[in-house]
Amino acid sequence: MNSISSPSTFSRRRFLQRLGGGFGAVALEGMLRQEARAMSRTAVDPLAPFAPRMPDFTPR
Repeated sequence: MNSISSPSTFSRRRFLQRLGGGFGAVALEGMLRQEARAMSRTAVDPLAPFAPRMPDFTPR
């Protein structure tokens, strides 16, 4: 069997710190994506900023 001759460059503590930061980044990305989706649904079309309205009176 081949064994690794050089020691690991990261300790177990450093590995877990990096892993924890990665989970935090994934959670933040998910929350920001949900917020961006909610904002895109309510975005105003720049070519038609006003939605069609009902007339003030009924035509004859």
